[in-house]
Amino acid sequence: MAGRPLAHSLFPDRPWLTDFLALVAGLLMPLALAPFNLWWSSTIGLLLLLSVIQAASNRRALWRWYLFGLGHYVFAASWIYVSINTHGGASPLLAGLLVFLFAAGLALLFLLNGLALQFVTPADTRPLGSWFALLGAFPALWLFREWTTTWLLTGFPWALSGYGHLVTPLSGWAPVVGVLGVGYLSTLLAALVFAGLTSRGRTRWLLLFVASLPVLTGFALSRVSFTQADGPAVSVSLVQGNIAQETKWRRSSVQPILNRYTELTASEWGRDILVWPEAAVTLFHDSAEPFLAALDQRGQNAGSALLLGLPSRDEQSYFNSAVVVGDGSGFYQKRHLVPFGEYVPLESVLRGVIKFFDLPMSRNRPGPDEQVALILRGLPVTLSICYEVVFPDLVRQGAADSALLITISNDTWFGRSIGPHQHLQMAQMRALENGRYLIRATNNGLTAVIDPGGRVVKQLPQFEAAVLRGEVTPYAGATPYTMAGDMPLLLGLGLLLLIHRFRTGSGIVPVRRSDPSNGE
Repeated sequence: MAGRPLAHSLFPDRPWLTDFLALVAGLLMPLALAPFNLWWSSTIGLLLLLSVIQAASNRRALWRWYLFGLGHYVFAASWIYVSINTHGGASPLLAGLLVFLFAAGLALLFLLNGLALQFVTPADTRPLGSWFALLGAFPALWLFREWTTTWLLTGFPWALSGYGHLVTPLSGWAPVVGVLGVGYLSTLLAALVFAGLTSRGRTRWLLLFVASLPVLTGFALSRVSFTQADGPAVSVSLVQGNIAQETKWRRSSVQPILNRYTELTASEWGRDILVWPEAAVTLFHDSAEPFLAALDQRGQNAGSALLLGLPSRDEQSYFNSAVVVGDGSGFYQKRHLVPFGEYVPLESVLRGVIKFFDLPMSRNRPGPDEQVALILRGLPVTLSICYEVVFPDLVRQGAADSALLITISNDTWFGRSIGPHQHLQMAQMRALENGRYLIRATNNGLTAVIDPGGRVVKQLPQFEAAVLRGEVTPYAGATPYTMAGDMPLLLGLGLLLLIHRFRTGSGIVPVRRSDPSNGE
């Protein structure tokens, strides 16, 4: 196989039509994510991307990479419109423009993906001019681009391709290689299928057989338990207050909000763990001390631990925080903040330009990296506040020493968009990656209990004030991903790319280029 020229595209190149198909391919990718869960749409999107790239010159391919990224982010990040328009006060036209500009900026990462592909395959005169470019560099660089989104400019790892396979056998790989690794495998699988469809004879069937191996192995891995139950089940009550964002931070709303949460919780005292969502209490921690002291006494008497979110402050800064009262202990300050929602980049320039750049609680500072573990009813837990749960490595760092994962959020900012569904899906992946139960309490949904397999066990409907009761089991042990994270896969594939780049760059390895006229 290695000695034969690489096959041509799935269809002839008609420049403007093929450019449009690149955009369509990007739009197909988010359909694999919640709430649609059409996992096969991402495979079709990748096959389309490969075909339009394969049909192009190197220069034209870069434009198609960009169009693909633009379509992907315009759809996947469309929920930002709600935050900017409904809660940020921007007009529909301005909000739409800002979402487009945001997507256009993020799409540059796909353009860099295309440039990197050409850099590591310098002997190829076309974007996918060798077997290594298609089966080696393409999926590896996809992984590196998605990894880049976890840290570049503080990170925006939203709509990673691996989430679309939470419902497929590839999810069995998640406890081993994490969501980034699942995304790599799904891209490799698509590249193998593409190579098979554009090849002939025994080569075609060999490639399609190899494409089945990650699926079959994932199915086998899904039957392996890397972590174990560590104690009896504990009862949990997750309180969803359904407080309107428009009135949440008004001074006149403080007492009605406290009353609602107190009333919803009244029947839950005596259960092991109670959780209120992010910023459930709209008083600063120091101002809320009398209220918290009463809750603490109630929890001590009932044998319940209550975790709740509220803001805190010191002499110079504000923090998004959470505190444990009753039968437990701990105080946590959010470490990874939401740009524009919790702090404003380029604050001196943007602050006050529109209401969106001056949202309530948008002057926060991140909490310290090292914080004392939270204890609820004797169980150590790892807490993520809202946006933090979308960062795989951040959750992974504390998972091995925790019996349970908890995330609290306020997805009111997303309205009725796809955002809350995607956010829940990411929490599901964190449970699967680390082999732990995860409980998620939100202001207006989607509040849920998730098992160690990443499956939603129970869930409240959106936009209702209610309490979700469930049971979770403490877990011990660590998955391979919890222990090692993303580095083994990143280092291994990075070394492969470097070796190939230096060898082909020195002219040691000749590369056979495809010729569309040969009919292969």
